[in-house]
Amino acid sequence: MNRHLDVLALLYVVWGALFLLAGLIGLALTVGAASLAGRAAGDVGVELAAGLTAATFGMVAVTALAWGGIHALAGVAVRRQRPWGRAVAVVFGVLDLALLPLGTALGLYALWVLLHDE
Repeated sequence: MNRHLDVLALLYVVWGALFLLAGLIGLALTVGAASLAGRAAGDVGVELAAGLTAATFGMVAVTALAWGGIHALAGVAVRRQRPWGRAVAVVFGVLDLALLPLGTALGLYALWVLLHDE
């Protein structure tokens, strides 16, 4: 069963790294939209649209960074067999079930590995 824990830990770290990358890309888009809002000082409609876009990209980027960081941290904790890492991985395994299709597969595998009797 240790091999499954190692694979799960690696998958959590990779999943977290992908979300961290998506968060960084979102931050770059946030900066771009904010700069457009700053340049469109004369046109109220463009300024409002660019500002709302920047705020939306910012919220999505921060959420992706937090999601990725927690997954990577949980993956490292599962690899080191920390008890709190198992609990965090189970909680986020359940939450991953809603992220079709890869999150569902990861969530099912995580629940199978972490809730197995061995």
